Amino acid sequence: MPFANKVKLQDGNLGVVECGLVVKHENQTIGIPLTHVTAEIDIIFCAAEVKLTQTYLNNSPDPLNCVYFFPTETSVALHKFTATIGDRKLSGVVKEKEVAREEFSDAVTQGKTALLLEQLKPDIMELMVGNLGSNETCQIEICYIQELPFQDLLTRFTLPTSIAPRYIPASDPDPVVGLMNMQYTGDVPLSIGFQIKMRSEIKNITSPSHKVEVTQYSEEGWFCAGGTLEDFTSLLDRDFVLTLECDDPLLPVVLYENTEQGEVALMMSFIPETHAKDRLCEFVFIVDCSGSMDGERISKAREAMRVFIQSLPEDCFFNIIRFGSSYEVLTSKSVTYNDETLKKAKDYIDKSVDADMGGTELLKPLKKVLGWKYKKGYERQILILTDGAVSNTEKVIKTIKNRSNKDKCRVFSLGIGDGVSRELVKGMAEAGDGIQLFCTSNEPMREKVIRMLSCACSNRSEISCVEMEGQEFLTPPAPVTLFTGEKTVLYNLTPILPAEITVHCSGSKHTVTSGNFVQVHSGKMPKLVAHKVATGGVVSEGRGVELALNYQVVTKETSFVCVDGCYLHRQHGGQRGRGRRKLLSRLQSVWTVVTSTS
Repeated sequence: MPFANKVKLQDGNLGVVECGLVVKHENQTIGIPLTHVTAEIDIIFCAAEVKLTQTYLNNSPDPLNCVYFFPTETSVALHKFTATIGDRKLSGVVKEKEVAREEFSDAVTQGKTALLLEQLKPDIMELMVGNLGSNETCQIEICYIQELPFQDLLTRFTLPTSIAPRYIPASDPDPVVGLMNMQYTGDVPLSIGFQIKMRSEIKNITSPSHKVEVTQYSEEGWFCAGGTLEDFTSLLDRDFVLTLECDDPLLPVVLYENTEQGEVALMMSFIPETHAKDRLCEFVFIVDCSGSMDGERISKAREAMRVFIQSLPEDCFFNIIRFGSSYEVLTSKSVTYNDETLKKAKDYIDKSVDADMGGTELLKPLKKVLGWKYKKGYERQILILTDGAVSNTEKVIKTIKNRSNKDKCRVFSLGIGDGVSRELVKGMAEAGDGIQLFCTSNEPMREKVIRMLSCACSNRSEISCVEMEGQEFLTPPAPVTLFTGEKTVLYNLTPILPAEITVHCSGSKHTVTSGNFVQVHSGKMPKLVAHKVATGGVVSEGRGVELALNYQVVTKETSFVCVDGCYLHRQHGGQRGRGRRKLLSRLQSVWTVVTSTS
């Protein structure tokens, strides 16, 4: 969200800008104060819509061009964008990215108020505001839909509230990351309200991050609940997490909704029973000991490692690597797990696992482990513990995806703390055929460690194909690794509603018949389905863009743009909003140097 506002300077120090919208002009940072944030959350079964409303005030004497960034879960379907500036309400339209950028640039050049919303990374959005008028209030409303993960019989919702600073290696600079290296520091109030609709009885609703008040009720065959923060508002100092426990969470179901485009949007959800046997494993733990892990994060990393080491199966090998700007290995090669090596590992964790290794350079130790010789008869399980503060995320994920001997090596990731890079943690696990888990500051670690270790010890099981009465099922595009207790969701757009869907897995199959089909009337679920199909690699890029435009969702090829067509801003001498020439080059100067420091 655009609440993040501590900017990392070139000398490594942190500069504070008490705002979310920022513009740089003549070596001076100008902040557009964020006054309030509201989040309205609507959860239906395994998906959630989030509506964010942020209010800003330009108290500068001049119109300004501004930029800000906000985090989301990865691969959300951003489908609505409006801005109320003064008494004027502007509605965004999704267009091809270059078309949207040109329209935005032309409008700003003409002195019109305009806004451009793009996907910067899978978990970070960027909004540029051109010609925000002097002393004008700007209220921005953004709506997106996301799939909810299901683990250990709990449905989990997370609302990220900050972007943690990303370490940029000198050998691998990323100017885009340099623009959004910031972390929340201000005292801006956050209001949260949520509504929940589930197909089976809701047994428990808890928040490990905040105190909430919840009321349950029923409505037309749905089990429902509503709630708010117990104190009505909170500060933006940590992610908001909500967990749901239902009476029959293992029930397979197909949600469907008729679309305005004449198609049927399908979401099939099931939890496989893989019956997979444990196998012989070599466990390699890669532990983030960079400076960003300081404090509670490194304490949780040590806690996790103690549980991991104490819980390993008897007949296994293991090793530990801790990393920062450099890395070090517990032993030159993985060792047999026994009383002697267990004691050595525990001593190493207690004495050496600390946030004292500088920057976050994960790629080098990762390549080192992937290059080790395999032990005959043993599968390598790489478990990465990190806060995700790296800038070269795409290279890390690509390295894992392109690893050799994929049938002998899997990668699991544990994100620790708030503001974790969800793109990195999820991307590593998906590319490595493992699972990802997150542990925020107020959550217990032990259950997550045991869950991850259980999955790492289990054998492989995959989806091989999906049958749907002769029709092509558009997801998944490739074999999907399954784990017992992990919910799997498949998406499709189809011309007609099938009578049943059958998923073939390794050694088993799962069939959902029309008796377990549930029609919804949200008007929003089709947008999530269209986004998943458009971005999931199952259709051509051209078809993906067509779907994004038809269903009005943002992808890496499409953007939201809105223009106030009749309102012009002029400064003395006929000049218009500051920073216009550099706006579409992502205002690199905005984040290069910040004059105020803390």
